[in-house]
Amino acid sequence: MARDTLINAVLFQVLWFASVIVGGVHGLLWPCVVASVVLLASVWPTPERMRDVLLASVLVPIGWALDTVWAVFGVLDFDGAPLAPLWIATLWFGVALSVNHSLKIFRDNALIGSLVVGAFAPFSYFGGSKLGAVSIPALAPLGAIAIAWFVLFYLVFRFSADRAGDESPVAPTVATD
Repeated sequence: MARDTLINAVLFQVLWFASVIVGGVHGLLWPCVVASVVLLASVWPTPERMRDVLLASVLVPIGWALDTVWAVFGVLDFDGAPLAPLWIATLWFGVALSVNHSLKIFRDNALIGSLVVGAFAPFSYFGGSKLGAVSIPALAPLGAIAIAWFVLFYLVFRFSADRAGDESPVAPTVATD
């Protein structure tokens, strides 16, 4: 595993724990934001930064809206809040900044990657529930989350893989007459 990939994976885990424990359990958003900025700073020098920013601008609102839908339908309970809390948005931001880095192997194998992500998605929520950040009233509806994540991440991985290399520097053309 390349050094940058490992750094991205570790920083995403730091962001996950900061968001779930500090944001979800203790209600503090600023550590989530700090962890997000650190993760962003780590990917900023990379050629993928524009893809990362584009993906984050799409995935954060979609992911937050999806988690809000789960709350509205009672699949997840964020202390009775009708909307997903903002710390959820920082998690989706972290995921977006990992797709082209530590999750690149999944991006480059979209079907397998989305199957893995879909299969493990409920465990992420289950882990958050064990830490006290979210309640899961019933386990069976977590299957809907798995299916939704499979579809979403298949599209995300395909979208990102299709754009791989978009940032490659273009040599200026010089007219020769």
